[in-house]
Amino acid sequence: MAIKEAKTNTDLDALFTQLAEPFDPNQIKWRVTHTTQDGSRGAVVAYADPRAYTDRLNQLFTPTGWTRTYEVSTISAVTRMKKDKLIQTGKVLVTCTLTITGLGCHAGSGEDWADESNAMTTAEAQAFKRAASCYGLGRYRVRPGVDYRRFINSWVLYLDFECRRAACRNSAF
Repeated sequence: MAIKEAKTNTDLDALFTQLAEPFDPNQIKWRVTHTTQDGSRGAVVAYADPRAYTDRLNQLFTPTGWTRTYEVSTISAVTRMKKDKLIQTGKVLVTCTLTITGLGCHAGSGEDWADESNAMTTAEAQAFKRAASCYGLGRYRVRPGVDYRRFINSWVLYLDFECRRAACRNSAF
């Protein structure tokens, strides 16, 4: 449904419902955010690749019905602990403005440590997904049959998680 067709509140409600529809479980990935000091357990979070967000926007608005712009800034000379060592680094800060024709624009921010590999990509993806969440994308917590809430702040045995993730690379975990 293109935005030009959405003229009534009922049409807009249906459009926002489609935006908020959960992603297919095959598009959900899992990652360990941090581990215990001994490395035996880790906290896991679910996430969707930014391409899932892009696909949804393209499906509902066509590639010409929405745009995104990025502003990048950096902070240098920041000291932090990394692997029990004090290091000098910086931060990459990104703001993404997502505009959908006829609906307006929303902005989101993302950041990462400059010394991390793919810091720019990570900050950019985070900013885009946060801007998209203002329209409802990725904001759901429960999909019928899959309760993602049980994984919020969940700690799992790290080795068990890594083994299952490796065994399930081509399917939903």
